[in-house]
Amino acid sequence: MSGALPTLLEILDAHSRELQEPAIKILCNMSGSSKIGSLIAPSELVPKLVPFLEDTVLARNCVIILQNLCNKEDARIAIAETDGCIAAIVKLLERDNRKDQEHAVDFLLSLCLQRVQYCQLVMDEGVIPELVSVSINGNNKAKAMALELLRLLKGEFSDTGESYEPEVYIPKPPTTDFTQPKSRSQGTGIFGKFFSKRTSPTAKRINRK
Repeated sequence: MSGALPTLLEILDAHSRELQEPAIKILCNMSGSSKIGSLIAPSELVPKLVPFLEDTVLARNCVIILQNLCNKEDARIAIAETDGCIAAIVKLLERDNRKDQEHAVDFLLSLCLQRVQYCQLVMDEGVIPELVSVSINGNNKAKAMALELLRLLKGEFSDTGESYEPEVYIPKPPTTDFTQPKSRSQGTGIFGKFFSKRTSPTAKRINRK
């Protein structure tokens, strides 16, 4: 099966929809295998997936591939350094398809849990309003993950000592088992307003140390 990888990558560059769709589905299945997934070179695959993140049929499979690869540092670096990758995933939050929203939030949360640099890259794409929307209108899984990601982003940037002027309300979360907000959060159930003052954009090149 691993011997098919070069051919599958070549198909992604072709202009045949009939071949690209099954190729992406095969890659999705392969990426879920720890043995085969480890043979995939993220620096080669990730840029080829970005155009398909705008495809209403294939975007979900592409996000699943990226999420399956995201447990490896070289994959996270490739995702961070590939132009348009994170932006395209954030854009999926705007879709009416709740399952696509769920996979997009799941991926963004997984990425942001790794390093604060990834949090900044996600923030640079203007993700907050879309996360708030998903936390209200998404399916149950997406709502919970959107709230967790909002709390994570607020916590990371509060820890930097930066002051933020009010902009977007974060809704009161339902009762869950997630970690409680940091003590700096307001006690009214509203975490406060968010992020109109931005830090300088993080460089695309991620420190590998």
